[in-house]
Amino acid sequence: MKQKVLRKLYRDKAEIRSDEINQYINAGGVELIYGNKSMFLSPEALKQGKITLRGVKSKFSDTPYDLIAFNFSPNKDTRQGELV
Repeated sequence: MKQKVLRKLYRDKAEIRSDEINQYINAGGVELIYGNKSMFLSPEALKQGKITLRGVKSKFSDTPYDLIAFNFSPNKDTRQGELV
């Protein structure tokens, strides 16, 4: 599992690049962190994101990517462990 720190939310949605999604699926999921709140997305949930922007051009490379949005709903109890 990997972690991604979010700098901002757009209308309470976390947006992730499409090329990062494939890395997170292969890693077994991702923990999204925004401020002091966090949430976990499983590989199944990562596959069901909604595309918000298509064909965004990168500043540093010529490969375009899509932005995929997920509702950011943080874990309620921070003491709760992860299920394996």
